[in-house]
Amino acid sequence: AFVTLHISLLFFRQLILYHHPDLHNQLAEDGVSPLLYATPWFITLFSAKTPMLVLLSFWDRYILRDEETFLPFVALAMLVCSKSSILSAGKDEAHSAVGRAGLSTMQHLNDVWAEAEALR
Repeated sequence: AFVTLHISLLFFRQLILYHHPDLHNQLAEDGVSPLLYATPWFITLFSAKTPMLVLLSFWDRYILRDEETFLPFVALAMLVCSKSSILSAGKDEAHSAVGRAGLSTMQHLNDVWAEAEALR
C-alpha cells in the first residue's frame, strides 16, 4: 500500500512540474513538498477537510470513473484552482495557501473536476 502511495506522490510531483512548472518551482523554493501536503489527500481521498455532501459527490464521481490514476490529476486541479493565491503567498504562508486548496463547495468540486479532466 505504501509503495503505491509513494509512486502516486512521485507521479503527482511530476504532473505539477510538467503542467505548471512555475507552481512546482515556487513551492520547491518555499520548501513545500508534495509529500507533506498530498499524502493526507491521497490516503483519505480528500476527506479530512471536505464537507460531507461535497465529499460524497466526489467519491461517487471517482468510483464511477473507475480509474485509480485519476486521483493525482484531481489533486493537481485543486492546486491549479488555487494557483494565484498560492503563488502570491509569501514563503512563510505557502504551506497554508496549499492547505486552503480543497473541495469546499459543489461548484468548486465541479471546477476542480473539469480542470482534472482537462489535464488528463
